[in-house]
Amino acid sequence: MMRNSINSRAVFGTPMSTPFLAGATVTRDDVWRRRGRGFLVAFLAAVVMLSSPIAAHGAVQEQVRVPLEGGVISAETNPCHDENLIHTDGYLHILITYTENQNRISGTALFQPQGAKLVGAESRDQYVGTGMFMETFNEPVGADGAAVITFVSNFRIIGKGNTTDLLIHEHGHMTINANGSVSAEINSSSVECR
Repeated sequence: MMRNSINSRAVFGTPMSTPFLAGATVTRDDVWRRRGRGFLVAFLAAVVMLSSPIAAHGAVQEQVRVPLEGGVISAETNPCHDENLIHTDGYLHILITYTENQNRISGTALFQPQGAKLVGAESRDQYVGTGMFMETFNEPVGADGAAVITFVSNFRIIGKGNTTDLLIHEHGHMTINANGSVSAEINSSSVECR
C-alpha cells in the first residue's frame, strides 16, 4: 500500500484542497487561492450579484454536466501508474444547492464522475473512474463575517484485470473568523495504490 499527498484536482478536475504551510499567516483570500476554488467562487459571486440584497432565497439547485472525454491524468500526478491515463467517456456531474439571505449564503456542492472511463496511453489498460467530492459551506455575503467550510472526497480509478487501482481520500474542515484569518483547520488525505 502506498500513501502519499496528491492534488486530486488533477484526477477529475474537481476543486480540491492542498495543504497549507504550517505556522503561516493565512487570510481568506489566501485560502481560496490555495484551495483552487475558482469555479465555486465565481459561481457564488454571480449568485450574489444577481440576487436582490433584501430578498431571501430558498434552496436553489444548479446542475452542470462537464464532459470528461479527452481529459488526461498525467503520470506525474498519479503515483500508481507509469503512464498518462486518458478519459475516453463520461461526465463530471456538478450539483450545487444553496440558500441565501442578505447576510449569509450556505449550501452544498457535489462533484461526481458518471460513466467515467479511462485508458492507459501506452498500455491501453482500461479503467473506470468513480467517487465523489462534497463540500458544505456557510459564508457571509460580502467580505465581512465568519465562514465554515467542510469537505470530503473519495475518488477511485479502478483498473480492469490485474492493473493497479488508485484510491484517493481527503477530508477537511476550515473555520475562518470575521477578520479573515483561519482560526481552525483540519486537513487529511491519503492515496493508495492497490
